Formats: sequence, structure tokens, C-alpha cells
Amino acid sequence: TMMRMAGVAESRIKRSNYLFGIGVLYCLYAIYACGFDAMVGSAVAVSIGLVIYVLRKAWDTRRAHRLQQSID
Repeated sequence: TMMRMAGVAESRIKRSNYLFGIGVLYCLYAIYACGFDAMVGSAVAVSIGLVIYVLRKAWDTRRAHRLQQSID
């Protein structure tokens, strides 16, 4: 792994993996505990945000391209 290649002590790697496992279990519990409605609502919010991001990025790219053409 990257940690071994970086020369990290084996005990520290084991501790990091243990904490990672605890974090994954907590995330799974949190997803289960918040319920279906919260999950659907957050999925909708993320989807809307993603669409806005993609549209804004495309708009900025076109604008930068037009600006570059006007300079050339």
C-alpha cells in the first residue's frame, strides 16, 4: 500500500485501518438511521447541485473559449 511505500510503521497502518473500519460502520449506520425520506431528499439535492455545476462549467468554458478567440 501507499502507507507501506512511504515507510509508515506497521502499528500506525493497523490503527488507521481500524479507524477506517469504524468510520465505514458509522456511515452505514447513519445512512440506515436517517431513513428513506432523508436519503431521497439528499439524492435530489445532490442531483440538482450536479446539474447546476455542469451547466455552469460548460458556460464558463464557452465564455473562456470566446474570449480566447477574440484575443487571437
